Amino acid sequence: MPLAQRVLLATTWSLVWCLAYLQVGPPVKAFALQHLGDAQAYFYSHYGPEMLLFLWGWWGIPLLQVILLGRLHPALHVLLVVLSVAGFAFAVYRAPWQTALDAARLCPTESGLRIHRRVAAASLYGVREIRDWHGMGFEFVEYTDGLGQHFRLGLEQGNVVREAIPVPESTYELVALPLETPARRLSLRRLVVRDRLTGEVLGESRLILIHRGWADRVLANGFHFAPPACFGGVPVNRGGPKPIGATGLVKAVITPRAARPMP
Repeated sequence: MPLAQRVLLATTWSLVWCLAYLQVGPPVKAFALQHLGDAQAYFYSHYGPEMLLFLWGWWGIPLLQVILLGRLHPALHVLLVVLSVAGFAFAVYRAPWQTALDAARLCPTESGLRIHRRVAAASLYGVREIRDWHGMGFEFVEYTDGLGQHFRLGLEQGNVVREAIPVPESTYELVALPLETPARRLSLRRLVVRDRLTGEVLGESRLILIHRGWADRVLANGFHFAPPACFGGVPVNRGGPKPIGATGLVKAVITPRAARPMP
């Protein structure tokens, strides 16, 4: 088949693909997502798979047609086109699909607020602000700076007082643990209150972050998107509860003793 004729057929295919994709693509995707069941709530995409699949049909397949038309039996050529579309669709959608299944399995059991034991304390280690914590009932807070120097913060007549101390005296600390990876493209962020001496975790706020698949990363390279998350088994940005932060976690775990003026 002459090259000009192959180019004409490839161009025709591009136009047909564009029209067919716009008409058939959305309902086919919606039908496929129905098979995720409850996991559909955890399916996230910035339209990377859709765009790459569209570009493959618009540019990739026509290029194959220009190269292969006239060299393969027509039936084999049609089969190659069908398989290439199906294979490329599988490649771009597999990551967000599998991530949705993993998130649906882990979010109900691994995310949310967990209280293991409640305690009372007059101070807290691991925060660098005193006014809000003093208002909750804490006498003072302590922290360690980047150079390893320990400091204590308190209030005296409404003014913040900071003093260097040799070692922290607070029994309990608020700390963000390193991210864990319970499954591929999922991160578990744990904010915990624990005993500084024994390491016992008294309570924790567990947030699961859901990261993008490779297709979204390719098209969004250079752009920042805050990853969606789930807390308490429900996606945060789809009607779920807001994650419990530091203040809420400490309130749930520690009963502050009545603050008394600093000497």
